[in-house]
Amino acid sequence: MRVPRLFFLALAALLSLGSPTLAGDSDHERARKAVAKGEALPLDVMLQHLAKVAPGQVIEVDFERERGRWVYEFKVLQPDGAIREVEMDAKTAKVLEIEIERP
Repeated sequence: MRVPRLFFLALAALLSLGSPTLAGDSDHERARKAVAKGEALPLDVMLQHLAKVAPGQVIEVDFERERGRWVYEFKVLQPDGAIREVEMDAKTAKVLEIEIERP
């Protein structure tokens, strides 16, 4: 599935608006630094892996440090209206947890 370039630009803009942490970095800035250090995969790579386990429209992305590792948290709107929350290890793209919220 090909995702339009505009989607990535819009997603990057949304990530840049993320809430600041105590250190002052947004999700976008933390992700950028982690990718530069080789501690996380780029968002476009993660989205390719995500599409295999939770196809649908990505409506939210968070990037956090959990249990000593970087984690991407995605909310994906499913065709049936359910929202699937998927946590993935940012370095390996391994799915850590999936939750489903039914409409």
